[in-house]
Amino acid sequence: MALPDVAVRASIKKESAELGQLQRDALNNTPVGRLTPPDITPRHRAFRRLQQTDSKDTDTPAKREARDTVFNERYQALSKKYLKELRTQALIEIR
Repeated sequence: MALPDVAVRASIKKESAELGQLQRDALNNTPVGRLTPPDITPRHRAFRRLQQTDSKDTDTPAKREARDTVFNERYQALSKKYLKELRTQALIEIR
């Protein structure tokens, strides 16, 4: 924090499913408490530090994908039901 032009941001908790594959691989290869290799962009370089978590209820990419699939199936069924209702109640006037 004593270095000029360095910004230290507050901790953000993210699950592995919220990250891209490259970031997930970098975090998997980083020991707890150490910095990841830098993400270099035209504006800045970003480092991440891996912290130990106590949570055992993690959201893995497979769980997230399964949850999204179930949600999409339910949404599709509900949308078909509403469309069928609208078609039965519609009044079409041809002039």
